[in-house]
Amino acid sequence: MEIVVRSSPTPTPLLHIPVACRLPMESNTPSDISSAPNSQQENDGLVNDRNTHSTNNEENADEGSSHFQKKKRLKTSPVWADFTEVKMPDGTMKAQCRFCKGRLAIISSSSTSHLKRHLKTCTPKAAHDLKQQKITLQAVDSGCNQEKHVTPALTDGKFDMMKMRESIAHWILMHEHPFIIVEEEEFNMMQKHGMLERENVSRVSIKKDCEKVFEIEKNKLKNLLKSVSKISVTTDMWKSTNQKIEYMVLTGHFADSNWQLQKRVLSFIHLPPPHRGLEIGDNLYKCFKDWGIENKVLTISVDNASNNDSAVRILSELFQGISYIIEDIHETVTFINQNEGRLNLFSEIVQQLQLPHRKLILECKTRWNSTYQMLSAAIKFKEVFPMYKEREPRYLCCTNNDDWLKVEKFCWIRSLKILAKMSLFMKPKFDKYWGDCNLMMSIGAILDPRCKMRVIEFCFPRMYPENEACENIDKVKKALYALYKEYADEYYSSSGEGNGESVGLRGNNVTIQPSSSGWSEFAQFVRTVENIQPQKSDLDNYLEESCYICEEDPIPFDVLQWWRSNSLKYRILSRMAQDILAIPITTVASEATFSAGSRVIDTYRASLATETVEVLLCGGDWCRSLYGLKRKKKA
Repeated sequence: MEIVVRSSPTPTPLLHIPVACRLPMESNTPSDISSAPNSQQENDGLVNDRNTHSTNNEENADEGSSHFQKKKRLKTSPVWADFTEVKMPDGTMKAQCRFCKGRLAIISSSSTSHLKRHLKTCTPKAAHDLKQQKITLQAVDSGCNQEKHVTPALTDGKFDMMKMRESIAHWILMHEHPFIIVEEEEFNMMQKHGMLERENVSRVSIKKDCEKVFEIEKNKLKNLLKSVSKISVTTDMWKSTNQKIEYMVLTGHFADSNWQLQKRVLSFIHLPPPHRGLEIGDNLYKCFKDWGIENKVLTISVDNASNNDSAVRILSELFQGISYIIEDIHETVTFINQNEGRLNLFSEIVQQLQLPHRKLILECKTRWNSTYQMLSAAIKFKEVFPMYKEREPRYLCCTNNDDWLKVEKFCWIRSLKILAKMSLFMKPKFDKYWGDCNLMMSIGAILDPRCKMRVIEFCFPRMYPENEACENIDKVKKALYALYKEYADEYYSSSGEGNGESVGLRGNNVTIQPSSSGWSEFAQFVRTVENIQPQKSDLDNYLEESCYICEEDPIPFDVLQWWRSNSLKYRILSRMAQDILAIPITTVASEATFSAGSRVIDTYRASLATETVEVLLCGGDWCRSLYGLKRKKKA
C-alpha cells in the first residue's frame, strides 16, 4: 500500500512512497492543496478523502512508481477577471462572460484576443462600467422626514464646479456666513485638499450664486403655494440699529398636502417712513400680490402696536366704503344681462381685446360668497366697461380706476377674519385678546376632536358671567356654522355639484324618465309616500359624535394628522380644519426672524443693500426648510 505526501503549492511532482518508508505527518502540513491560489481541483491524483487516496494509489501502483502528474498552466491574462470557466455537457470547457453570460471557446494556445474583443462590444459590461464611474453624495440624516436635496459635484467621473458653487451658496445662506468667507485662505486650502479641480470663488461671484438660489427657491415656493387653498400670515416691524432703517417681515403659515404644518418667511422688505397704518396695509398688499396669495389670505396676526391697529381700521373702513361700488357693479351686470343685444355687444368688445374670460356673475345679496364672486369676475373686464359705455349711451354705471383699485383690495381682504361672514356676529368694538370672546381661537379648539363643543361649554362659564357665557357660546356656534357654509358653498361650486347637504336624496325635483326595469318608477313612488329626513352636514355629524379619547402615548397627539386620516369621512369640514388649525396665535414666528437679521446686518455689513438682506434672510429660511434643518443659535 502507498500513501500520497502533499508538498508545498509549488509545481513539483507528487512522489509515491512505499508503505515501509512512511513518515509521520506534521500537524501544520496543509490538508488540501485547493486552498492555494489558482489551484485546480480537477488535477488527477488530488483528492480530499483519505480513503479515496488509498484507492487511487492502489490503482496507480500497477502503472509503476515512476508516475508523475503536472498542474494546469496558470491564467495570467487580466481578461479572466471578467470570465469564468464552465464545463459543457459534451465535456468541453468554455469561457463564460460575467455580464452577458455568453460562452466563448477556450483556445488551446491560451490566446485571449477573442475574449478581449467580446468585452469591448458587451453592452451589459459597458453599463456596469458607467455605473461604477458615478459617485453619489448622500446627505446626512438630520432626523427629518423631508427629502434631502444634495447635488453631487462629481458625476460621470467629472468634477462640476458650478454644482460645487451652488452647494457653497446653500451653506452660506443656511448658516448666515458672510460672502467673504470663500476668500479665506484656510477655507480654500481645506477645499483644495479634497477636490484638486476646485477653483477659487470671489465674494462677488458667490453673492450672485446666492441670488440665483434665492430666485430658484422662491419659484419653488410660489408653485407650492398654488396648491394651498388658504394661508395665514404673521407680520411685524423691526429697526436695524446698524443701518438705522426699518424692515417689515411677512411669514406664511399653512398645512401642505401631507397635512404637515409649514412655516416660511415670505418677505423681508425695507419699509421707508412714514410707518402709518396706510403704508403698512399697502405694503402688505404688494407682498401678497407678489406671491399670488391675495385671494388666499385667511388671517393676519399682528402685535398690539398702534400702527397695526390703524392698518386694521383702514382695512375695515375700506370694507364699509365699498358698498356703493358693489351696488354700481351689481347694476352693471344686471344691465348687460337684461337682453341679448347688450350681452352680444359686451361679448364683441371682449373678443376685440382678446380677453380669455367670458362670463359675468350676478350676486345673490343674501350670500356673502356670491358678492365676492361677482366682484372677482367683474374686475377681469375692467377694460371693457369704458368701451362699452362709449357704444351704449344708456349705460351710466361705469366704475372708474380708483374704484377698481378699491375692489381689488376688497377682494384681497375678503378672507380676513375681520371681513369674513362670521365677523357679522362679533361686537363692533371688543377688548383685545380675551377681553371678549375670541372666535377664531374658539373655533380652532372646537376642531380639536378631543374637545369639540365641550371645551367652550366647560371654559366659558369659568371665564364670563353666566348670561355672557351663554351669549358667547351661541355666538361661537353661529360663527362656526357661518364659516362652514362658506366652505360648503365653495366645495360644491368647485365640484360642479349641488348642495347635497340640504336634502336627503339629490335630484328630488328632477324628472325621471321611465325605464324598463321599473326601479325609477319605484324610487319616485318612495319619494312621494315617505318623509325623507334632510341629510346632515359634516359639521353636524362631527359635533354629535363623542369626543375623541386620546390615551396617553409617548408620541404627542397630532390634530392635523387626525383630520388627514378622517378627510374622506369629513370631506368639507376637513378642508376647513386644515386652514383654521394652521393659523398662528402669536407673532413669534415673525419676531424670531429679527434675531437672524441682527446677525446678518452686523456692524461690518451695515452697508448691505436692502434687496441683499432679503436674499439672505428669506433664502436662508428656504434652504433650511429644503434640507430639514433648524436654525442654530449663535452667540
